[in-house]
Amino acid sequence: MNIILLEKSELSSENIAVLDGRRFEHIKNVLRAVPDDLLRVGIVGEKRYQARLLDMGESSCTIKIEDELPSFSEPRLDLILALPRPKCMKRLWAQLSAIGFKRIFIVNAEKVEKVYWGSTTLAEDVYKPLLLEGLEQCGDTVLPEVCFVKRLRPFLEDEALKLFDNQQKIIAHPYDGKIESVSQEELAGKNERRVVAIGPEGGWNDFELGLFAQSGFKSLSLGERILRTDTAVISIAALLK
Repeated sequence: MNIILLEKSELSSENIAVLDGRRFEHIKNVLRAVPDDLLRVGIVGEKRYQARLLDMGESSCTIKIEDELPSFSEPRLDLILALPRPKCMKRLWAQLSAIGFKRIFIVNAEKVEKVYWGSTTLAEDVYKPLLLEGLEQCGDTVLPEVCFVKRLRPFLEDEALKLFDNQQKIIAHPYDGKIESVSQEELAGKNERRVVAIGPEGGWNDFELGLFAQSGFKSLSLGERILRTDTAVISIAALLK
């Protein structure tokens, strides 16, 4: 936990908050903080601050927010992700927010099993704590926007142009020749806003690739090996950020 996150509603008018549970345990047993120590905290969806530990009790502690800390730069990378197996999706949530995606679109595809859409890992009360866990790891405060898309074709034909206007559009695809490849020169622009589409572990089908191509996406391959979804997401994000 590299930042302690609070909801704004937890703060009093004097910017004081009482923390218990896992946050208290972290401050007491991991940070081994004592009264008057300074802690790095953040308000979910807002700014990062330095806070002073006022009191350490048996099951809770009291902190007071003081100075504002520099904010992270706004993420420039969006993700279109074909819904993976529920166990994989549950592992991914924290990694997605830690990596720093601005928007996450979980989409359907031919090779996505229909039963996956009934998984509890898509419920906000399940995935939001995992996203917050990722923010605690990376030290940020801003949650990515999450959207679920069950119909890929109208999403790409009707919404993609507006959603990804002025963004470099990339689709992860391990095979050559199906769709135009992105050039090394295009990849070199590190300050560009980008959206990357990562398919199911069985790959996008030809019809889906055609839809992406018509929407201006170009393909990027990491080599001939077909990677697991979580490996592909991390590898491509590291390359494009």
